Amino acid sequence: MPDSSPAEPLPLQRCSDLWFSDCGLIIRAEHVLFRLSREMLAARSPVFADMLSFAQPDDAELLDGCPVVSLPDPPDELRVFFRALFDHEFFEPSPAKTEFAVVHGVLRMSHKYQVDSLRKRALVHLESAFPRLDADLANKSTWSRETSHLSRTIPLCYEVSALWILPNVFFNYCRLFDLKTIAVGYSFDGLNICLPPSQQRAALSGCHALHTRISSKYLDFLWNPEELPGCSSPLQCFRSRAHGRRLAEGRRLETSYPLWASCDNATMDVCDRCRGELNKGLHNADAELYRSLPHIFGLPDWATLDAMRVEALA
Repeated sequence: MPDSSPAEPLPLQRCSDLWFSDCGLIIRAEHVLFRLSREMLAARSPVFADMLSFAQPDDAELLDGCPVVSLPDPPDELRVFFRALFDHEFFEPSPAKTEFAVVHGVLRMSHKYQVDSLRKRALVHLESAFPRLDADLANKSTWSRETSHLSRTIPLCYEVSALWILPNVFFNYCRLFDLKTIAVGYSFDGLNICLPPSQQRAALSGCHALHTRISSKYLDFLWNPEELPGCSSPLQCFRSRAHGRRLAEGRRLETSYPLWASCDNATMDVCDRCRGELNKGLHNADAELYRSLPHIFGLPDWATLDAMRVEALA
């Protein structure tokens, strides 16, 4: 019979790089303790300023003569947040390199505790891994993106109202995972990873659209019209275009972007005139797909999302 007794609480542990013996406030998150300057916290965060303005009750918890404030936040996220507050070299602005765990923790905590300068910095770092189609691709990602990060980025964007990043995140999510995986989740580090229900529904709906009507519309230029103006070999070129379409259709359920995976204009057996028209068609299909991404995933249009970004980073 399994042991149902509660687990022993972990012993209290000081966070060595955030334990300043000359400071008078101790913050506790689970079993981790931080000793920090209440004055600096209050100066940087209006939430902490309000929290620390209340007089301490006579029976307040003390440790080493300092008041203890318990917070419900994950200690790992508080650690990177406090490091960013107290050590300016720890979380430098883009294009300085960082890590997803740092961006995630700093963004969540700076949003919650209203430290605007850190929130804006973290947003710029986060969006760097999901560039817009029309963005300057010279601006590289400041952190290394892994598959598991997508499932954490989607809820994070909703939590901090960074909706303008979501079309690209959802699109990459649907390119990596099929409908079944999105519905039931996947295993990572011994855990089943799945989106929250409302976000899962948005992903499923968008992924289904990409596999069906969006893919059909995207691929339409391959055989419509049957003969392109100025074509020097109409029958051969149409056969080659139709063959490319069939290859793409054969992989419709394997990827949300079948043309990229199955059809390369540069290797198709078509005349130069048709190749030029196909390149134009591909460019237009890319642009139309990109314009439709917010709608596919139940988000506001790009104009609204762009306005949200401008306001958030102002």
